[in-house]
Amino acid sequence: MHHISSISTTKNSKHKLADNSIIPGKMPPHSAEIEEAVLGALLLQGQRMDEVYTLLPYAHCFYAEAHVHIYDALLRLYKDDRLIDALTVAEELTKTGKLERAGGGLKIAQLMQDVVNAAHLEAHAHIVMEKYLQRELIRAAGDIITEAYAPDADALELLDKAGEHISHIAGNTARSGYVHISTAVMEAMNAMEETAMGGKGVSGLPTGYQGLDRFIYGWQPEDLVILAARPSVGKTAFALNLALNLVTHPDRPGGVGIFSLEMGRRKLINRCIATLSGIPLDKIRRSDLGPAEWQLATQTSNRLAALPIQIDDTGGLTIYELRSKARKMVRKNGVKLLIIDYLQLMQGTDNNRNSNRENEVARISRGLKALAKELQVPIIALSQLNRMVENRKENKNEPFLADLRESGSIEQDADSVLFLYRHDYQSLLPEDYSDHKVYLKIAKNRDGRTGVLSFTSHPATQKFVE
Repeated sequence: MHHISSISTTKNSKHKLADNSIIPGKMPPHSAEIEEAVLGALLLQGQRMDEVYTLLPYAHCFYAEAHVHIYDALLRLYKDDRLIDALTVAEELTKTGKLERAGGGLKIAQLMQDVVNAAHLEAHAHIVMEKYLQRELIRAAGDIITEAYAPDADALELLDKAGEHISHIAGNTARSGYVHISTAVMEAMNAMEETAMGGKGVSGLPTGYQGLDRFIYGWQPEDLVILAARPSVGKTAFALNLALNLVTHPDRPGGVGIFSLEMGRRKLINRCIATLSGIPLDKIRRSDLGPAEWQLATQTSNRLAALPIQIDDTGGLTIYELRSKARKMVRKNGVKLLIIDYLQLMQGTDNNRNSNRENEVARISRGLKALAKELQVPIIALSQLNRMVENRKENKNEPFLADLRESGSIEQDADSVLFLYRHDYQSLLPEDYSDHKVYLKIAKNRDGRTGVLSFTSHPATQKFVE
């Protein structure tokens, strides 16, 4: 039996099952009987390709060579919107010179004759897909094993590649189907009832700021939110305020996962202690605390340690590494909100030195949006603004969507874009701990209105107050 990788109808060479990935003496996972049941049902009821196509979009989802050729013919007839039956399939195979390799007319007749119950077509198609996924995982593992044995193998690069392989497999198969409108209506009404029961018009996770909640109705599942600012305006501090607001919320608390690519976890903890206790951050950094402040800091740190916050301060994460860690945070630790500080510090996965950084950032932002949808949690990604904002004195340094740094796709992928800015940015001095006004501009809001909110920033304690 020839392996499916030898068939010219496969989508690309990535689907070849490497010989070194198969354990000697073991056949790759497949079920010839289930494959035959699927093909026989389709030959009898060609119109049911609509049910199967989203599950089995490629001919190489089948294992047996004959089955690959037959399903490839079915796919071509289906895509061309032509009649599908035994005669048209045989004619298509003859036209492409594959009839004999498909087992001939006798094989097609036998497939239809052996159908026991065509009603189980969708369930059988799921099994075929599961076996295909198993084979693809074996192939990917085999490729990594082979490369890992190379004397000059780069282990970190292999980790990235392994994640890319798995994500590629998942991305090509994990597709949700359509639903009847009644299902969508029920989901929407349930969400409306939950919001009404809350009594404050917040359908998502509370931000902790009533003004912001009036614009975005809380952090919404599946949303990618961009929080952007120039350096030293306070985007990390503001993001930590948002995190602490959620985990300490009196009515609807939720766990938070923080990916800090710029700042180490000890510095983050110092900021959190300052915000929760009211002790100036400068005194915490220098450990210059009086007896009462030491007691307060200890009590605050004990309270902080009990909060549902997960922190990863690994620098230079790729989207695949972040995806793997985020899945674990959500599924194992019950995290409801993810914060990434910040987007431009994430690494691309393209090893090509000539790769355009703008394209890399575009892939990262698309990956973050896909991750938010997959995990059904909101993701707040911090981002930098370009220097043009500093020269816009006539608008008092107010940012616009075009100011997002390194990629226009960030604006497209985001459900909401928030800009944090100061009117007096040019006169901002290092270690300036004086209280001042900070503005939050809701520049994009896919599901609501836009506008500007003002906050009082207390840099000494890293706290933002409406």
